[in-house]
Amino acid sequence: MTDRGNRNDSSCKKSEASALSLQAVPPEQALRLHRGLAFALAESASAQAYALAAAHALQASLPAAHAALWIEDRLAAKVGEGAAPPILRPGGRSLVERAMRLGHGLQGHGYPAIEAWPLVCRSRFVGMLSVRPKSADSALLIQEAASILAAGLLLFGDSDRMADHSRRDSLTGLPNHAAMRAFLDRTLAQGEPAAVVMIDVDHFRRFNEEHGHEAGDEALRQTALALRLALPSGALAARYGGEEFAMILPGHTLEQALEAAERTRVAISRASAAGLNITASLGAAAWPDSALDALGLFRVADEALYAAKRAGRNRVCGPIQGKAA
Repeated sequence: MTDRGNRNDSSCKKSEASALSLQAVPPEQALRLHRGLAFALAESASAQAYALAAAHALQASLPAAHAALWIEDRLAAKVGEGAAPPILRPGGRSLVERAMRLGHGLQGHGYPAIEAWPLVCRSRFVGMLSVRPKSADSALLIQEAASILAAGLLLFGDSDRMADHSRRDSLTGLPNHAAMRAFLDRTLAQGEPAAVVMIDVDHFRRFNEEHGHEAGDEALRQTALALRLALPSGALAARYGGEEFAMILPGHTLEQALEAAERTRVAISRASAAGLNITASLGAAAWPDSALDALGLFRVADEALYAAKRAGRNRVCGPIQGKAA
């Protein structure tokens, strides 16, 4: 879901009236709510973890029979009894749209005694809160909770986007070298077979020299797209650097990796940029047969790649016989 405009920013920054109204809330209950949500924020490493911890904190501090949180339009956490109301109502306005139009939370709507609040911060819709409180006088605390939760989810959302951006190559959108290494390290730590395929675009300089750097960039983007289309389930394709790419294939033997590499080679050979066909040379290596660690895997796969180059390009090669790392 996208930004919802400036109609309701109350769930990020409390109005003076809301702040004054909270004086009517028992101070120990308000303190328990603030402490619970502050602890959830401090101890959570992701928006998903924060949503679950916050839902538990809400259930305990209100108290509530039920609490549910959505991140944008996805149900992220539900604790307590009963079903969470659907955020989207078939054939009618969503709870979000209705609450945004009214500028405050909703009650009921087929789910008795449930209050639903949109979470909006800095004019951005970040989620939805629904609560079935055990007491009818919890409305002010629910509104206060919505304010805190909206700011927290926005913080995690911005942080997650920044972290994701730092792990991706800006030109192709693929994971970058650091993200690829971290994925391979996690894969090898599981102790299951795994393989690496190194990919190098053939005659890459001709794209830049004959048609300019824009053509070279387009060749890299088209290669990345072909990699995505050919990538086996559970595997990762990344930009290794320059015109080189890599695939990490968890659970693959060398034979399976060579088959996956051949499918990838064919997919790349169907791509083009600036009117020129794109081809690539690929080299594969598998753990533990070809190498004992991640660096060895890359070294063996890279040697196999250059064997493919020497053999005429646009082909796949496995480890050079008698060489292991």
